[in-house]
Amino acid sequence: MTGVFQLPLPLKQGASGTPLFIDTTAHVDRALGQGELLDELGAILAAHEPWTSPYVLMEFRRTAVHALKVVRTLAARGPDDIRLIPRLIRAIDRGDSGAPRRLTERQQRRCRAALAMLMECLGTTPVASAVIVAYLDGVVVLVEDLAWLGIRRIVDQTDCDLAGL
Repeated sequence: MTGVFQLPLPLKQGASGTPLFIDTTAHVDRALGQGELLDELGAILAAHEPWTSPYVLMEFRRTAVHALKVVRTLAARGPDDIRLIPRLIRAIDRGDSGAPRRLTERQQRRCRAALAMLMECLGTTPVASAVIVAYLDGVVVLVEDLAWLGIRRIVDQTDCDLAGL
């Protein structure tokens, strides 16, 4: 799978109705996962009635969306030539987030996944950093909107103030 098909996949109509809670990891995998993982998740979700919570979606924004925004920030600072992708890889490996706070190992893995998705979409043709920044701006908006795609029920027993952020 390539391009925007890497984003959260729509669920097939006629899900069985058996509730299945979709946690943060599953949302992140839907957004940044690749190949067999996406196929497996799609099959599981299509066979159930997906539920989630506002808290999970807040965590999703703070993980997968954060990873996309880090790659975007680093791309905006990068050179406008063939050296951009290798520089992004090195920056992520160093833990550079484009902000004073360093990336944790887990955040680095998610940023690498976001960069892999980007590289799969763009192929081997060098692309200007402005194009990458604009592309990632659009992907961030789509990922945030599509995280809700296919969710049949929102449960909110956490009553957490952070979930509204």
